[in-house]
Amino acid sequence: MNAQEKIDSISMTAERIMERPGTDFKEAVHWKLTLNSRITIEYSEGIGHFINIQHRLWNKLITENIKKDFLKGNKIQIIQFGGGGLTLKEYRELFTSRLDWKTGHITPPAVKDVLFSLTQDADAINYTFENWCSNYGYDSDSRKAEGTYKACIENFQKIRALGFALEDLQEFFQDY
Repeated sequence: MNAQEKIDSISMTAERIMERPGTDFKEAVHWKLTLNSRITIEYSEGIGHFINIQHRLWNKLITENIKKDFLKGNKIQIIQFGGGGLTLKEYRELFTSRLDWKTGHITPPAVKDVLFSLTQDADAINYTFENWCSNYGYDSDSRKAEGTYKACIENFQKIRALGFALEDLQEFFQDY
């Protein structure tokens, strides 16, 4: 079975969580994901996955309160078509397809995106802690950095538990 077939065979359930204690991800959407009913991970995505912050309407329509509502999992209340709100065309330009314009809720990440992220993290297995810190800009005297490094190593173990070799995923995601 090739990497794409293995990825396609993975089942995933997703639960939106409001925060990930111990992380600095403030402007992010957080998930608790379960892969193949046995591998659980906490996963975060920056707000840029859902809102085109480069769009000309970003500063005009998206206030800090609206952004906070979105990050808390609340429906975005400003979405109105016509009457001073957004046209459907503007909405589609401003928000990604993962934000449902009818409900204001977002869809979970794709399994492929999650595995890509795990693969990036799992590369830490190829470095000593000190080398990893140097490569990624962490202080090797930091307990927080050490915790992050250990979490990356745990992600390597999760990839193996799903039946993947890290090298196969790295090759598969080379141009992703």
